[in-house]
Amino acid sequence: MFQPDRCQATVRFVEFRRPPECPAAKFEREKRMNAFRVFLAAVFVVIAGYTLVVVTSHGLNLLPVFFGDMTRMQWPGQFNLDFMCMLLLAGLWVGWRHQFSLTGVVLGLVALFGGALFLSAYLFRRELQDKGRHAKAPPGRRPGILMKGTTCELRPSNRM
Repeated sequence: MFQPDRCQATVRFVEFRRPPECPAAKFEREKRMNAFRVFLAAVFVVIAGYTLVVVTSHGLNLLPVFFGDMTRMQWPGQFNLDFMCMLLLAGLWVGWRHQFSLTGVVLGLVALFGGALFLSAYLFRRELQDKGRHAKAPPGRRPGILMKGTTCELRPSNRM
């Protein structure tokens, strides 16, 4: 019979280590990451330039145009709705990466309104900070933290 006050959860933390990388593979990985960095820089420059031209020509009157297209139920509105959902996902992802701390919420809102201009700069900075090691990119939480405060006892185990 199941008794919740006596449950035990066995948790095993397994550390996966990559084998040492040969110099040729490291060089290839660095080449790919440099190409990604160039792409991010190009996205930032193109969008910043385009935004500057549009703002000087039409002002900051974006929201009535953006939502006006959506209310007409035509293809521009469908594209705007899809784009808005992508911005919401980007904002949630950035907030999640920072575990929805105050910084994470603020950066998530900046991602929501800044779009690709913000994300290209954010990813460029993260890429330089992580040095191409994306295994450590998403922080996540350990199972022990999720179980904190319950009546279950967590015991490390060497068994599967």
